[in-house]
Amino acid sequence: MHQPSPDGSNLLPVPLLLHSAAQWGLEKIVLCLLESHSEAIDVTDEHGWTPLMLAASRGHSSVVGCLLDRGADVHLRDLDGMTALTHAAAGRLGNAKVVQLLLEKGGADPGAACKWGSTPLMEAAALGFEGRMQALLTRRRGANQGRGGKSETKKTWSGGSRVSIDRQDGKGATALFKVRARGGTRPEREI
Repeated sequence: MHQPSPDGSNLLPVPLLLHSAAQWGLEKIVLCLLESHSEAIDVTDEHGWTPLMLAASRGHSSVVGCLLDRGADVHLRDLDGMTALTHAAAGRLGNAKVVQLLLEKGGADPGAACKWGSTPLMEAAALGFEGRMQALLTRRRGANQGRGGKSETKKTWSGGSRVSIDRQDGKGATALFKVRARGGTRPEREI
């Protein structure tokens, strides 16, 4: 429960307001708060979540873009070792657009594993989020796109980090195993 500040006012602290605005996708409020309190951009809550993680897990692409434009750190980890990209890949309300933003605009590491050894690809595979899996495996090549302007599937991102479908988590499960365990009928098409 929120306690009044030392000056007796009952105002909520800026980090709490920023976290709430990011979680609910309130871009104008996020912008307003960051205008006067830019130092709060990467402040964490009691679980180690940043505003970027909250917005990414909820699929708020405009807020994610706004936070990235203002320098939010995509490499920060919560108490479980998860990054904003992991939250975007695994969040019930996350989406492929947010995954792409974090990778392409933010330079997020697609191979970053949490404390259990699970990567964003493994999380998306376990939950059956095909669009997010494709976003993690597909690198848009901009001016150097493949034939017909289509993006090409690659295993290595420009930052040198590898996205591997063969990497195992702490229990020995791969992304392909997780798709099969979920009942994917054609896992080779999903990954």
